[in-house]
Amino acid sequence: MSAQASFSRRSIFCLVVLVVVLSACSATAYGLWRLRAERIDHQLEAAAMTARAFENHLTQSLNVIERSLMSLAIEGVAPASLSQALRHAPYLRSVAVLDTEERIARSTDPRNLGIRLPRADFRPEAARPLDVLRAGPVVSGRDFYDASPVGASAPVVSFIPVARDVRLDDAHWMTVVASVNTDYFLNFYGAHISPEQGVVELRGYDGRLLLSTDENALPGSLRPGDDLPIRLAATEVGQFEEQGADGRAMLTAYRASRAYPFVLSVRFDKERVLAVWHQEALRTATIVGAVLLVALTLAGLYFMRFERLAREREAERARLRIAAIAFESQEGMVVTNEDVEVLQVNKAFTAITGFRAEEVIGQYMNFMKSGMHDADFYAALRTSLASTGAWSGEILNKHRDGSIHPHFLTITAVYGDDGRTTHYVGTLTDITERKRAEIDLRIAAIAFESQEGMFIADADRVILKVNRAFTEITGYGEDEAIGQTPRLLRSGRHDNEFYAGMYASLETTGTWQGEIWNRRKSGEIFPEWLTITVVRDTAGRISHYVSALTDITLRKEAEYEIKNLAFYDPLTRLPNRRLLLDRLKHVLATLGRSQRQGALLFIDLDNFKTLNDSFGHDMGDLLLQHVAQRLSACVRESDTVARLGGDEFVVLLDDLRPGRQDAATQARIVADKIQQNLDEPYDLAGHDYRCTPSIGITLIVDADCSCEDLMKRADLALYGAKAAGRDTIRFFDPEMQEAVSSRAALEKDLRIGLQEQQFLLYYQPQVDDRGSVIGAEALVRWRHPSLGLVAPGTFIPLAEETGLILPLGQWVLETACRQLACWAAVPGREHIEIAVNVSVRQFHQPDFVAQVEDVLARTAADPRRLKLELTESLMLDDLEEVIAKMAALRSRGIRFSLDDFGTGYSSLAYLRRLPLDQLKIDKAFVHDLQVNPNDAVIARSIVALARNLGLNVIAEGVETSEQHQFLVRQGCPAYQGYLFSAPLPIDEFERFLGGWNVSSIIRQRA
Repeated sequence: MSAQASFSRRSIFCLVVLVVVLSACSATAYGLWRLRAERIDHQLEAAAMTARAFENHLTQSLNVIERSLMSLAIEGVAPASLSQALRHAPYLRSVAVLDTEERIARSTDPRNLGIRLPRADFRPEAARPLDVLRAGPVVSGRDFYDASPVGASAPVVSFIPVARDVRLDDAHWMTVVASVNTDYFLNFYGAHISPEQGVVELRGYDGRLLLSTDENALPGSLRPGDDLPIRLAATEVGQFEEQGADGRAMLTAYRASRAYPFVLSVRFDKERVLAVWHQEALRTATIVGAVLLVALTLAGLYFMRFERLAREREAERARLRIAAIAFESQEGMVVTNEDVEVLQVNKAFTAITGFRAEEVIGQYMNFMKSGMHDADFYAALRTSLASTGAWSGEILNKHRDGSIHPHFLTITAVYGDDGRTTHYVGTLTDITERKRAEIDLRIAAIAFESQEGMFIADADRVILKVNRAFTEITGYGEDEAIGQTPRLLRSGRHDNEFYAGMYASLETTGTWQGEIWNRRKSGEIFPEWLTITVVRDTAGRISHYVSALTDITLRKEAEYEIKNLAFYDPLTRLPNRRLLLDRLKHVLATLGRSQRQGALLFIDLDNFKTLNDSFGHDMGDLLLQHVAQRLSACVRESDTVARLGGDEFVVLLDDLRPGRQDAATQARIVADKIQQNLDEPYDLAGHDYRCTPSIGITLIVDADCSCEDLMKRADLALYGAKAAGRDTIRFFDPEMQEAVSSRAALEKDLRIGLQEQQFLLYYQPQVDDRGSVIGAEALVRWRHPSLGLVAPGTFIPLAEETGLILPLGQWVLETACRQLACWAAVPGREHIEIAVNVSVRQFHQPDFVAQVEDVLARTAADPRRLKLELTESLMLDDLEEVIAKMAALRSRGIRFSLDDFGTGYSSLAYLRRLPLDQLKIDKAFVHDLQVNPNDAVIARSIVALARNLGLNVIAEGVETSEQHQFLVRQGCPAYQGYLFSAPLPIDEFERFLGGWNVSSIIRQRA
């Protein structure tokens, strides 16, 4: 109740004071406002009266000027009359008369003569003479002779041009002009109103400024936001408040001329007008404020004395209530007398210690002694109470059940009026849980500094803390890691999906563990076992991540070593039998899903036992290591080279071409390569040693065949190779063996044929659209001693695979160039050119350009008669190299033809870039021209394409006159085919040239 009474008293006092102050302030403010309004109204009336007086003066002056100009026109315009009129008009600087061309004909100032004053410069505008006084804009200068438009600032000297048209009779007018001195009006206005009081302005009806007593005003300008033209439309006389261009408030009165289109305005500075009012208002407010302040001070002093007495009574009662509330707080409290006998305990004391109030009241405080503190502890406690009147600290006390708990105890002495201790008040808190938490924190700190690397990150995965083991494992110090994210350790071996799965597991299960590759500060990538645990707050949100990592490099190395021992031969580091069988099973499993085939090669070193017996097992082991290296170099990375034991090796070829014949051919090529490489001498500790291999091959073409069966077949094939005399190759399949043997024999014959010059060139003529033989294509033929003439389709692919195409292509090129040199010396045949086919393998030789140049130099052939035919497959590899070589040869005069165009990798992009001279329409498109409309369209398109690209074109395979006529109609310029001639040896080709007649030949073929 007392608190409410105190609040009520203060509220009533404040309300009364507020009412008194507001009433006094309101009355004072109203009086001052009335004085201010009266002052403003008075000043506006004064401005209106001044504007009226100035308007009368302006109208009278302009009336006098107009009458003077009319008198001059009526009475005559002799120079004496002009000068006489000027003496009676001090507000004019000059008077002049205009001629019919609007130029000054006569003037009181001779300098004005001849100056043109256009009628359009005067207002109001009129195309014909007007019987009124008209005025022009303010002009800078003293008179018409030096008049110029007003610039960006107010002119020092200016005048207003005026004109009066006067009717002399029905057909004649005279225009009299004068320059009105602006200083006359400005001096008149300035004599009545000083610049400090206000501004007088003369404006046109459109609001443009003509004159102003403000030196900074610019004649001819419009004031931004000026509403004077709007007010003039409503009334020609008025007064109002406005905002000046400089932001000052102005009191303005305006008045329009009664007879002329001018408006006079008088503007007084509102702040200057109210300056006296401001002084009066300040003086009045000061007096009222001082009176209110004295009255409020006296009232406040009286109320404060009254309130202090009431507050002291309330404070005493409040202290008693607070003490009662504090005694029933959550902390245990006990009150004793000066002899430390318990007088009172609160409920919290009972809850903490288990002692009921009736059990402890009247007892000394030693009933809680635990016996864990010595006499010195209690002596120090009593000394502190005696000296300072207080003690606080941790103490071990005994509860009612006999258990000992740590408490935080605070004892405070209570003194009487005489300064002697009357009571002790003790406050205790059970800190058992806090002590346990401290122990847990110490344990956690010790665990954090374990041998396992650890780091803690916040919810944004920013590292907050790392332990010493983390630094030792990663190389990053605490200052380098804190503030970074775990991205600092990323090795780049894991993709985004790996980390997405990790964080998804953390989000759903709260933990993730697994093997991960990270990067040390040194850049070394190492494996680690990482465990991440999520810490969530009370709302279930992730607050921290705790990560523990262990370097498992040694473990991985051990696992790798174990794996090597289990799957790899320790001597050669090649896969052993176990790993070979596993990969063989994989090949068999994938064989059914694809059309690709495989092969198994068993390799045994001939006479290996002799080496061991002669030089020892160390030398034999060294040979096995060399053999392992050479075998690995002979196969692809996807293939497998294994050692079964002793001197037995196995090669597993995977992903061979479909078809038994093709797969067998590939396997034989690899076996030949292995045999050739293993036949090379070995350097065994300074000793040259030769060792030949025997190789058995079986194809993997049946997915149902077991690994054991395949191993047996390859082993049987190996026995067959050894039975055949060693250093040889045998297939398990007799048919394949026969086919491969036939191919091997053909390859051998091919090599012999190159050595014994069994090859010769045939020439097939090329004819232009006029029937002339323009060249020939050189086509190689093989004259085999037992097989007869072998077609190119039989031996060219074999030459490509074995590399024999290189010497064969070199021979063809040189033979063709020698023939060119021969024809160059025969009249009538020097124009014939020879087209030579160049294989992809031949063209891609690094020194191909040099080879061609060397052949041209040795044969003295004209390079302009040599044409190299390339196929589209050449463009599949390194197009830039192809372009560079073609450009180098083309600079020598050699031309290029693109053979078989449209049958392979046709691309307009490389056509645009390649330095080609000719496109060759493949015979596949020519053969069915009459029966297949698509072939006809393709042939027609190739001819059009070549023409648009600026290339020549030739069609091969032309065998009928119908094909020839169709190509002629399409504009094809050259042809080649059996319609003209089959490929001929050189002597028959010479005879063909001698008896060539295109008409008869075509009729014979038709």
